[in-house]
Amino acid sequence: MNKKSILILGICTYSFLLLGAVLFYKERTAFLDIAYHLFNILKDHTFAIQNSRFGAIATQAFPLLASKFDCSLSTIAILYSCSFIILYASTFISILLIQKNARVALAYLIFGIIITAHTFYWAQSELPQAAAFLFLYLGYLDNTLSKGLKPAYWLWASMLLLLVCFTHPLMIFAVTFSMAFLAITYREKWKIIAISFSIYFTFVLFKAIFFRTNYDTQALGGLKNIVTFFPNLINLTSNKNLLHYLINDYYLLLIGFLAVNFFYIKNKIYLKLVLVNCFCFGYAFIVNITYPHGSDQFYLENQYLLLGMFVALPLTIDIFPSIKMKPLAVAIVALGLLVSLIRIYETHKMYTTRLNWNRELLKSTNNLPRKKLIVRTDNMPDDILLKTWGSCYEFWLLSTMEENETRSIIIERPDFEFGWAIKEDKKFITPWGIFAYKEFHNQYFKFNDSTAYEYYVLPK
Repeated sequence: MNKKSILILGICTYSFLLLGAVLFYKERTAFLDIAYHLFNILKDHTFAIQNSRFGAIATQAFPLLASKFDCSLSTIAILYSCSFIILYASTFISILLIQKNARVALAYLIFGIIITAHTFYWAQSELPQAAAFLFLYLGYLDNTLSKGLKPAYWLWASMLLLLVCFTHPLMIFAVTFSMAFLAITYREKWKIIAISFSIYFTFVLFKAIFFRTNYDTQALGGLKNIVTFFPNLINLTSNKNLLHYLINDYYLLLIGFLAVNFFYIKNKIYLKLVLVNCFCFGYAFIVNITYPHGSDQFYLENQYLLLGMFVALPLTIDIFPSIKMKPLAVAIVALGLLVSLIRIYETHKMYTTRLNWNRELLKSTNNLPRKKLIVRTDNMPDDILLKTWGSCYEFWLLSTMEENETRSIIIERPDFEFGWAIKEDKKFITPWGIFAYKEFHNQYFKFNDSTAYEYYVLPK
């Protein structure tokens, strides 16, 4: 596939995603983590970096800078929603036009969309942001291996690998796979790859020693489930869920995986065959054993995204170049991208329903004597709301944007979790802190209700 075809496919894809980021910006920003991040960015006037994932600065800079210019809250939310697509599109353009590496650019384009559906709406995850930085590095590494080593390589490689390391811990699997894959592709250049991996692994050790976080440690603790569920590991609920997802949602990944296996078996490329299968099955097992009973699809899909890398690199480096009819390769990719974009659009219904439920709650309680509410879980539609820990931030954002008044509403799990705060009249309660109204000094927080909180039970 030539650069012009890949460029056109990329422009069309990212234009659609950018349009979706604008049209569904409330679905994307009034949703759990991103609402929490935006709340802290605007409250503290600085970045909201969690768990030492500093790469998030690349996207958080958009709302932070917009707030410095006193943009409206809606404008800031739109910019924050778009910032992720801008990062991904910029990465694609940089690899294709600046690094002039068409196959890595195409691999990145396929990776970013091959199973994406729910993660388009759970936008803030640092994993795809880390993947963007990794693909920037892979484009540079692939050029170095094919064209020769330059002294500046080690500086740029170190900077990009450091950024990958400090953006998401799961990238160790993606880094290991991609470097092993390129080591097989460029067997005579294995020393460059080995040194590069040593640099990355040094950063990983440094982070583990000096920037260890409870969140990451707790996540890795899920591997203990191997002992707990042995020998019935194959019957995990999460395994059954993944099989369901592959058939109903991630069928393009499954088709790509089967195509890669067929190609490698037919051409007797057994080392790459083993590598791809080990990482696909091994990584899926690690995710599933960590969450043996399953979890919300948007959360697990975010972790499954790396499976797309294990398929995308073989497709673009080995399979597509072997197709003699180049228009056929373009047509295959174009069809896959189109199907993926349709899937992303169709998924919005679930998150629009969730958004509308929050809107209806705001509307139905707007005339209560006390509008500061602690909502009980009675009659809670869990299939619509998914997780609710970020409810106070979601209602802050939605009410301020749409009603020009900040509402203080929080969903309580477990019962009486916030009973201690029910008498607070001039404070805003959250799961991790309580804030006096006087702490908020800008236009993005409009607290006019100085009544005490009141428990609220949802009608049947």
